[in-house]
Amino acid sequence: MKPKELERQRLLLILPVVPWPIRLNGITLRFAPIVDYLGQRYELDLLVLADEDVRQPPSGELEQCHSLVVIKVPSSSLPAWLRSLKTILLTLAPWGAPHGRLRYAQRRLEREVLGYLNDRSYRAIIWATSHLEVACRIRRRYPQTRCVIDLIDSPTLFSSREAAPSSLLRTLTKYNGNQWLYNTIYNTPGGLWVKESVSSGTAAYNYFYSVATTASEIAGYCAAFIGWDGAENSSGPGKLFSLHHNVIEACGASHKPVGGTNPVLTVIGINAYNNTVYDTQTVANVGWLLSCESSTCEFYNNIYMTSKGSSGQLSAQPGKLCVSNGATLFANVNNNCYYDSTGAYSSFWSTAGLGGSGGSAYSSFTSWKSAVAAVVSGSESHSIQSNPNFTLPGGYVAGGGAAQFQLLPGSPCIGTGEGGVNMGAWDGTSSQIGCSFALGSGTGSTAVPSAPTLTVS
Repeated sequence: MKPKELERQRLLLILPVVPWPIRLNGITLRFAPIVDYLGQRYELDLLVLADEDVRQPPSGELEQCHSLVVIKVPSSSLPAWLRSLKTILLTLAPWGAPHGRLRYAQRRLEREVLGYLNDRSYRAIIWATSHLEVACRIRRRYPQTRCVIDLIDSPTLFSSREAAPSSLLRTLTKYNGNQWLYNTIYNTPGGLWVKESVSSGTAAYNYFYSVATTASEIAGYCAAFIGWDGAENSSGPGKLFSLHHNVIEACGASHKPVGGTNPVLTVIGINAYNNTVYDTQTVANVGWLLSCESSTCEFYNNIYMTSKGSSGQLSAQPGKLCVSNGATLFANVNNNCYYDSTGAYSSFWSTAGLGGSGGSAYSSFTSWKSAVAAVVSGSESHSIQSNPNFTLPGGYVAGGGAAQFQLLPGSPCIGTGEGGVNMGAWDGTSSQIGCSFALGSGTGSTAVPSAPTLTVS
């Protein structure tokens, strides 16, 4: 199809919130760039099914959209006791929906949406909100219209797992084995947020730049890796998260479990190895926060370099590396390289108790090694405090890509990792990190990927 023909096609995008402002929440952050992209190429209408009153964007915002209509999701007029009785009957009935999928006034909402569609014709409808029973009935009503239903992390998928008759089946159908590979995440308040009920995930060969850099983002739920808490009672062999061969540049934090200053404990172990962090923050920020409850965390072969000398952030869990201080809560914290080019090392490392209480910060590498070795013998015995000597061709270029953090010949990180391998993300086995930076591409390439192409036919 020619571009002009594409622009004449009419699309409908159905969302739960108005995608403005872009950083209002995770939904707006996800869909605002999609709205912008589609609005430039198609005649795009937005329909918002709002659970509560929403404010309209000011004039000039969302101008790439043809129209914006908000429908307030109707609520049930039944008294509370009757709704409770209805809930019990529906959940006990063989044909009833699982408790987590029950919705009231769905027929009224369906009539509202059908009324909206009555005098409109679309080439495609993108349903990216809940009320999926309504979506499925409307899809059957308009078979000639392509209907795309977004089921990513949806209540339907969650409820289908919870409704499984076997506990083994419920466990096996959780999000296991997901992979996030070769992504470039650039100029965002948060990176990869993996939520509860996710286990055995792997994030590798990703490039993060300028993620979670404001003071409020650093103090809140924002980091390159956010959450990764896992599901309760799911720890054990094969349930580890693996974070490896990632380059994290100029970000506010590397990894934080959910919970801000008192994070939810990571109940599935984190296996973080061969990552490179280049920290340019001038405000206090946390680096790797590894707080495990019922499984161990491993942290080895990583490089952490800061060029600004900023101290660790969070009163209870300060440091560029903070680990739980229980003998069963971390293992194999070793063979890492730490370097502060200013020589400050203020609150560079710390330990913290369960729930983030009882944190102790260390500004001396010697005292840090003694502290963790007293918890788990041998910890950090092969780690070093030294300049890793990155290539940085022509000098450091902010946002210049992952390739500039390769190791120069003679680097103290070469051959000093666990088992004699190299430390850091560029350990000799990586040919590409991020979506556009291949080994040897230099800083002349762009770290920002081209916009994806979406066509509707």
